[in-house]
Amino acid sequence: MGSCEALEVVEEVQKMNYKKEVLEVLTQIRFTKNRLAGLTLEMDKEGRDSVSLDEALEALDDVIDILADFVEEE
Repeated sequence: MGSCEALEVVEEVQKMNYKKEVLEVLTQIRFTKNRLAGLTLEMDKEGRDSVSLDEALEALDDVIDILADFVEEE
């Protein structure tokens, strides 16, 4: 294996590790979004204003989409 081939292997391993970390972050964001959605539903049932939480949910959706697109491209 030449030095160029070895460098390509190292770069591929680094890319795989990076992708794994992004997937872990994505999982945590989805978990947080689900908990926030549950809290929003509870607030709605209690008649409390949940507009700011709805905005946060939309922002989390945007982040999820961006990270998912990134993972698919890699």
